[in-house]
Amino acid sequence: MSLGHIGHEFKVSKGCLPIESLISNSLKGVIMCKINSISYFLVNSFIITILVSCASVAPGAIKADSTSEIPTIYKKYEQRFEKTNPGMIITDFKKLWPEAYLVSKELNVSIYEFKDTQLYYTSHDESVGQLWTGSIYTQEHVQKVWFYFSDEKLTKYCEPNQNLKTDK
Repeated sequence: MSLGHIGHEFKVSKGCLPIESLISNSLKGVIMCKINSISYFLVNSFIITILVSCASVAPGAIKADSTSEIPTIYKKYEQRFEKTNPGMIITDFKKLWPEAYLVSKELNVSIYEFKDTQLYYTSHDESVGQLWTGSIYTQEHVQKVWFYFSDEKLTKYCEPNQNLKTDK
């Protein structure tokens, strides 16, 4: 028995499936493929939803829409600055500011730098991160203070390239 089909000839012989069976199996395959596609979509959607809802921020980062919203180095380390006085000797200074490091030493003048890096993110970073990446892009705001010593005693402190501060 032969069936004509758009220029092709199908022969049904002993042990072969009838054409109806082939069509229904093909249709079953299409249905299964669609079910698998839907399952794949649902699983991926679930995973993306979980990741997006858990958008992460770097440890220590704060939300600030501009750097003016970030506390100044003087405010952040207010207690240390209250104890930092002109005339303080270097050994006492190093105990109070162990993170400070020597940046210059000429003759009897030494300059130490204390640097604070604050990670922050903006509202825009937060919305983009939650929507697309699952993590929130953080930016760095770096503030520095230079401490000037003459003959091993603190004379002044200020931000680099700023007017010197002799008061708190």
